Amino acid sequence: MFGETYTMFGSAASPGDIGLTMVSYIYLEGFNYARLGMGSAIGVALFVIIMVVNIIQLCATGTFKKEKN
Repeated sequence: MFGETYTMFGSAASPGDIGLTMVSYIYLEGFNYARLGMGSAIGVALFVIIMVVNIIQLCATGTFKKEKN
């Protein structure tokens, strides 16, 4: 979603932050506001959230189960 919102609203904030996604928020914090530490912390938190959701999904679908011979 970064490309679409960046194309529509540019690097400036949209009116009422209507087009702000998590990835564009990381970009704004890191590069526009020069808060690289905050941007990277949000990025790591997003990575952890996505990994937890993926692991739950893989366990629920049975991907981690061993095949019986």
